[in-house]
Amino acid sequence: MNIRMYHDLEAQLEETIWALGEEAALALPLDSSMAEEKAQKAWDLIPEPKHTWGITSVTLHLYVQILNYNSHMQRSVELLNEEILDLESAGYRIICAGPYIQMAETLLLQSKPALAHEYLQKAYSIGSARAFRDQPKLYLEMAKSKALDEQDILLRFKALDVNAQLLSELKRYTYRREKMNIRLLHSNENYPLEILLLADPSRQLVEEYLKRGQCYVAEMDHQMVGVYVLLPTRPETMEIVNIAVAEVMHGKGIGRQLVTHAIETARTQGYKTLEIGTGNSSIGQLALYQKCGFRIVGVDLDFFVRHNYPEEIYENGIQCRDMIRMSQDL
Repeated sequence: MNIRMYHDLEAQLEETIWALGEEAALALPLDSSMAEEKAQKAWDLIPEPKHTWGITSVTLHLYVQILNYNSHMQRSVELLNEEILDLESAGYRIICAGPYIQMAETLLLQSKPALAHEYLQKAYSIGSARAFRDQPKLYLEMAKSKALDEQDILLRFKALDVNAQLLSELKRYTYRREKMNIRLLHSNENYPLEILLLADPSRQLVEEYLKRGQCYVAEMDHQMVGVYVLLPTRPETMEIVNIAVAEVMHGKGIGRQLVTHAIETARTQGYKTLEIGTGNSSIGQLALYQKCGFRIVGVDLDFFVRHNYPEEIYENGIQCRDMIRMSQDL
């Protein structure tokens, strides 16, 4: 099953939505009404269909947290239902368990532990225990359990002081601009394969060029949020053979920072030319790379057909068949 690719909004609109989100987060807890107003405005600015944009998931996550903080759980359920319905009907492989966990949390706030249990089980089936890394231990226990004592669950949930916890996590993870560090991944470290496969769904190809290339990772709060791989291809020429950002971190400008870092890394190492390729259907990537100084130098027809990808790739309603080759002088 194909992996869904999300797209960037026009830069000025995306920055406006981002700024509103930061203002909303900062307004809590002193003025939760203003926080909700700012979060709703950010949500309303995202064009329809909302679920095609990279910034949508993080904006929705913030909006739902603030709605729940203000005890407007029914509106949260409506928004999350729309998100989950889109995920399950779009025909792509679901790789983000976040909406299911947030739905379960909202249902627990509504004192509906049995229904919350169903959503936590779905989250576990998508992301296993990894999806619960930054969540209360109770959520993982519920996801793995087959029988529930509803009263016990509700008592333990209330003991978490969830609104206070949501506020803390919101300020720490969601909209505060943490300093990002980009570094070379050491040979004894695990590659962020899940992120790499977002850009190239062929595990075989990814593993092949990882053996010969330099893998750089972007980290925020000790978590890998992005990656790129540089591979020397000819004398004085290097290629970015993979560049990807974790799905939940789309819309934050991380992709542009990775491209800029890759350009400077290749230049520092003495290379004269840097190349990159992307699919004919990758409209957002084509725009980004040209903004970063790359120019189109050729088209490798039927590249994605010849390399026997497990399934056909579609983006923006277009089949990805051809590789657009791009280059810039360093």
